[in-house]
Amino acid sequence: MARRRKDLAPEDLLETRKKIVATAHRLFMELGYRAVSTRVIAEACGLTQPALYHHFADKQELYLEVIREILAKNGQALERIRQREEPLEQRLRRAAAYLLLHAPPNMNIMFHDMRHELDEASRAAVHEWFRQGFVGPLASLFGEGQREGRLRGLEEGGADPFSSAFLLLSISRSMLSTDLDKDKTGEGLDGQREQAALERAALIVDILLHGMVRRTGENAG
Repeated sequence: MARRRKDLAPEDLLETRKKIVATAHRLFMELGYRAVSTRVIAEACGLTQPALYHHFADKQELYLEVIREILAKNGQALERIRQREEPLEQRLRRAAAYLLLHAPPNMNIMFHDMRHELDEASRAAVHEWFRQGFVGPLASLFGEGQREGRLRGLEEGGADPFSSAFLLLSISRSMLSTDLDKDKTGEGLDGQREQAALERAALIVDILLHGMVRRTGENAG
């Protein structure tokens, strides 16, 4: 006889919750917020809607958990890069390579849904998660460079750390291409993707920090 929900062990409830979030993540990223109902998510999980509502009050609450988890996972990875005992430029290259390889897929869908489907309070919450948890580690790197005198501060015509972080994100997103497609895996392909990302990241950071102007003493020929 199947156990009633109230008799389920905490670890079973946790596993069910994780399955719901993972399934919702896949469906929301593939189809968008509006096209996915809680009934569709429940059926994909092998659950009833009442069972899903035991974990999440409604679709918006579930969507917020999906977004929170995406941003937290990526933010934690970027924070680990920030804390490495390496020169600033090397850490920025690692961060850019991580974004090229692991940044959330279908971010345009995410941003559209956040603008048009969420209420004001939820949009504000997501904005804060994104700014502090995801962009924050990148901004900390640029702030560190300014404090140590390696990067120009605002008074010298430089950008504030968060603007610099958003610029790094924007450039990284614009340089994504099919040769870094996350679906392309297999013997040799993962290594090729990583090498391509590292080379592209080096270019991004070099342009961002040093620009495209020829340095003094470089040969014009």
